[in-house]
Amino acid sequence: LQCLLRVKKLRDYFLLYEPAQKLTTQKQNSMLLASKLAEFFKKVWNPANFKDHVSPHELVKVIGDLSKQNFTTKVQG
Repeated sequence: LQCLLRVKKLRDYFLLYEPAQKLTTQKQNSMLLASKLAEFFKKVWNPANFKDHVSPHELVKVIGDLSKQNFTTKVQG
């Protein structure tokens, strides 16, 4: 995640990201992941944020759910 946060074009895309409203179920899952990624990017790059770190917990949970628990924090990969 730290590497992705430093890719300028990716960062700019997610900082301006706005999800679409009506989608199919498969696209809803992709949009959910994109929305959580955008939320994470916006928290990290928010100039008014005074925290030393931002927790990726919500993003990791969505990744685990969408991957049917193939990617979790419970088992080292």
